[in-house]
Amino acid sequence: MPTFIPRAYRCAALLLLTLAAAGVALAGATGVLGRSDSPAVVENAQIRAELIAHAPQGIAPGKPLWLGLQLRHAPGWHTYWKNPGDSGLPTELQWTLPPGWQAGAIQWPVPQRVQIGNLANYGYENEVLLPVAVTVPPPLPGGTDVDIKLHASWLVCREECIPQEGDLVLRLPLGSRYATHAAALASALGAVARSPDAKAAVTLQARVDAQGVVLQARGLPAAWQGQALNVFPQTARVFAAATSPAQSDRVRTGAEPEAGTQVWDGALWSARLPLSAQRVQEVTDLPVVLARDGAGLDVAAPVQGNWPVLASADAAGAVSPALAAALAANAAASVTATASFASFAVALAAAFLGGLILNLMPCVLPVLAIKALGLANQRHRRGMAAHLPGLAYTAGVLLSVLALGAALLALRAGGEQLGWGFQMQSPVVVAALALLFTLIGLNLMGWLEFGQVLPGSWAAVQLRHPAADAFFSGVLAVAVASPCSAPFMGASLGLALTVPAAQALGIFAALGLGLALPFALVSSMPQLAAWLPRPGPWMLRLRQVMAIPMAATVLWLVWVLWHMAGVDAAQVSPPVSAQAQSQAARPVGTWGKWSAQAVTAEVQAGRPVFVDFTAAWCITCQYNKQTVLSDARVLSAFAAKNVTLMRADWTLRDAAISAALGQLGRSGVPVYVLYRKDQAPVVLSEVLTVAEVQAALAGW
Repeated sequence: MPTFIPRAYRCAALLLLTLAAAGVALAGATGVLGRSDSPAVVENAQIRAELIAHAPQGIAPGKPLWLGLQLRHAPGWHTYWKNPGDSGLPTELQWTLPPGWQAGAIQWPVPQRVQIGNLANYGYENEVLLPVAVTVPPPLPGGTDVDIKLHASWLVCREECIPQEGDLVLRLPLGSRYATHAAALASALGAVARSPDAKAAVTLQARVDAQGVVLQARGLPAAWQGQALNVFPQTARVFAAATSPAQSDRVRTGAEPEAGTQVWDGALWSARLPLSAQRVQEVTDLPVVLARDGAGLDVAAPVQGNWPVLASADAAGAVSPALAAALAANAAASVTATASFASFAVALAAAFLGGLILNLMPCVLPVLAIKALGLANQRHRRGMAAHLPGLAYTAGVLLSVLALGAALLALRAGGEQLGWGFQMQSPVVVAALALLFTLIGLNLMGWLEFGQVLPGSWAAVQLRHPAADAFFSGVLAVAVASPCSAPFMGASLGLALTVPAAQALGIFAALGLGLALPFALVSSMPQLAAWLPRPGPWMLRLRQVMAIPMAATVLWLVWVLWHMAGVDAAQVSPPVSAQAQSQAARPVGTWGKWSAQAVTAEVQAGRPVFVDFTAAWCITCQYNKQTVLSDARVLSAFAAKNVTLMRADWTLRDAAISAALGQLGRSGVPVYVLYRKDQAPVVLSEVLTVAEVQAALAGW
């Protein structure tokens, strides 16, 4: 072993510790906000969120009490209304209040249209307050004050989008008035769409036809007559926001409205709302907000007529009507369907093979090497003592994989759009792993003993209870393997999210058994362990060598945090307009930002599309990106077929990408898909090769 290695390790140790600490700090600038000096405020570079209260007569039963979340957006950033429009997610508030207190629904101020490329969103820029009325029953809690707790989550977007959340706490005195934010609350409530006055006799009718829904309203305010109005449907994913009537549109008179237009015929206002290509439901009652200059009316009408069958492209891209119907039927049936014995057996085998292949990932190999060192030290053990480490390691792997699988299934059952590796979408988790692997790397170098940082009773567990050490090594193996995807894993885990929980957990268990098998075999079969060299100086050298991939893993995790903060977002998925998404509008070999609408537009224009569903925390994704997808032969093949290249970045949670993956039968990344007009999407393997991509394009 060269003599310069210890000095190099000293330098690496200092660098890794510094980077890990920076990574933890950086996490506060991404999905989880940093806390300010006040527990009622969280903020970062994109937004400042504050929990406010208004109790002008003090907190008492029957007295008015308003709570609210005040969002102040950085220039260019916005959050969303309850119907976000063509994309986005609404802000959600989860309250923890004293027993018996009841929080009402959010009183949404009238939103504004936010145009980004060919999409239109409904949301808020600059500053908005989302007020909530609270009912206080008798008796009041004991003490002099109460704590109001709020867990808020929102999606903040410019061209790129960042899911964020924060926990806020506000302590309110029971015996005092609380009116600091009276003006802000009055302004917010004044901007909430109101129900029509009974004397105004406002009526609304809605009629559906093949081109959309025609609205007709009478009795609107006199000041509105002849003027263009904003129309905000309150039901999400039914209408196309980008082509819906807006206050900036020209108003026609005396004619039937065309798609996306509005007309006035005397006091009768009419508009046609075009249907969204992403429509997932039919509504019998249609509530809308009609607005002008920030003032709005909240009106609703039953929908007359028959809804047309959706025959355009779905979120997975442009496909034939027959395939679209098949995908819709599969999505509706798969929630409760039980997989056949044959398909379930194939899924179990595929998951097992995928777990077996995960052992070859560079971040898992050091864990196995450390366990091999342990076997070399314990080769003298016989009987049950020899089998115990392998059994404990297997138990650690299985329980960890099942815990991840159960959490994933539970969150999806609650409406979250998540997939395999979902925990890596949290900057806090990534930062914690970076710190953990830094400590492990320093331990492998010999520069840190866990006895120096852990209580003596904990540090002695490894010596007194090797089975406990093996168990936690299994947990660690799952932690480092979970961001990865291997061949055979994609389809099996995709099936796991569509079958009953018992079958799904069986698939996850098969994955864990495959991951645990190599070490379990070596530890339980003395003849295999006998192949290992006898303990000696080679063990120290191997530990030091294994620190190298562990250090590389730390650097990769810090880079993931850097990416989550948006530092290099423009390089990974540059925001481009829908017009610039065209291959003809970009240099050959450049990647555009993915959206379902952009895929649809390209394919219907006759241009094939290749989509790279990726994430910064996915090692397999980065390997494919740096090898196959950067290979000159692949880029030439794309150029020869005039293929539009798009990258769907799933580093942070993105419900649209999750939905697209689900429709492809996948639950994680990488996924590589070729779309072509009137053909089913072609899904390539997780570990790409140049030959596979060339073969997929050859028949076009």
